[in-house]
Amino acid sequence: MKELENSKVVRRTSYRSDIVVYKQIPASIGTKYILKMQSTPSDMKIMLMRKEAELNFRNQYIVYDFTDEAATYITFDGDDITATDWEVVDVMNYDPYAE
Repeated sequence: MKELENSKVVRRTSYRSDIVVYKQIPASIGTKYILKMQSTPSDMKIMLMRKEAELNFRNQYIVYDFTDEAATYITFDGDDITATDWEVVDVMNYDPYAE
């Protein structure tokens, strides 16, 4: 799990081969970019723009599924935190479709 904090892509060997986990890099999105964001609903954009508020992303862990190309926020449970089957993904040789 500490490897996530070091910007590594990881996975559990008990996961399907097409699943990996990473930590998003913290980012501040300024107001001039908010209107262009596809991932933020219009009503939220209006609220942010009215208050001239930025979006600050931090401490977000993502599980990525190569099969359906979906990135989903993950909250780790006790089983994940104490699991001993975590491994760092060799990004140059990883094949998400190998079984």
